[in-house]
Formats: sequence, C-alpha cells, structure tokens
Amino acid sequence: MKIKKQDINKPVTLGFLHEAVDAILQGVDKIIDGLKMEMNDKFETLDTKVDFIHKDLQYQIGDIKHDTPSQKEFDDLKGRVDRFISA
Repeated sequence: MKIKKQDINKPVTLGFLHEAVDAILQGVDKIIDGLKMEMNDKFETLDTKVDFIHKDLQYQIGDIKHDTPSQKEFDDLKGRVDRFISA
C-alpha cells in the first residue's frame, strides 16, 4: 500500500494515520519474513553440521569399541606381561 503525498500543512486525519500504520506494518512483516527465511536457512545448515558430527562420533565410538580390549583380555595380557617381567 502506498501513501499518497499530501500537503504538509493539511491536518492529519484518522484515515491517513491508518494508511501510515498499515504501510509500516507491511514493511515490518517483510522484514520479519526475511529474517524467518534467513534463520530457517541457518538452522538447516546447523542441523546438517550436527548430523555430520553425530555420525562421525558414532563411527569413532565404534572404532574405539572395536580396538579396545575387554577387561578379561586386558587382564590375560597383563598376567602374561607380569609373568614375563618377573621371570
């Protein structure tokens, strides 16, 4: 909605105020819509990064579990090393 140019010496009417308020609110709506789209884009990017990090951590945890001996395996190896050292 466009506000028509009016004489600056003319008194402000209620109708003119309503037009001005409507124009301001439309401008604010456009700003808010732009910010919403920008924030949505940023959140989508953030979600992608978080998903990537989560998957990467899952792989690393799997590798650690695969490479880490169980307590029984560790105790067996420790016993063999202790026997070798004390012999």
